[in-house]
Amino acid sequence: MPDRTTRLEELKSILIGPAATLYAAQKVASDQISEKTKAALGQLVDAHLLVSGVLGGVLLRTNGKYTEHGALHQERRVLFAAYVVGMPLCELAIEEGRYLQALTLLRHEMETLAQIVTSHAGKRKRGE
Repeated sequence: MPDRTTRLEELKSILIGPAATLYAAQKVASDQISEKTKAALGQLVDAHLLVSGVLGGVLLRTNGKYTEHGALHQERRVLFAAYVVGMPLCELAIEEGRYLQALTLLRHEMETLAQIVTSHAGKRKRGE
């Protein structure tokens, strides 16, 4: 009986073709949808650029500067970082027409924004 490594290599050689076909089909379809999405969004792309510019401006104003410390401020930084990290994933999912994934990511981004707003308003309790 072949060992696991040998069996894994056999399976890889058998499945590399179907895997490549799957990824290639996804890439071709997502590229086509992406072009159509960008054209359909029109001025929303400009609005998105403006919002991203505001966000970038906030980040640049605080970059490398001393900011307040404490659990609440740390929580806000974590929430803000989570939002920023999730933005490109959400954008790409929308752009490529992966709507189920985009909906889930967008919901997560909106929940994160709500937590940031609640925290900033002083209504968020620690651990919520």
